[in-house]
Amino acid sequence: MHHSKTVFDKAFAHAEHTECLFDMQHQLIALIDNHQQILGALQFELRDDN
Repeated sequence: MHHSKTVFDKAFAHAEHTECLFDMQHQLIALIDNHQQILGALQFELRDDN
């Protein structure tokens, strides 16, 4: 999973021991704790509807 800084990093900056992971290949954003447990996840879809 590729890590990328996102707006979620800023939103959860006050939460200790959490990290936001962004995976473009699987179109997934996940918030994990320091024990590598998933706290929440969002799956997204990129569309060009013109």
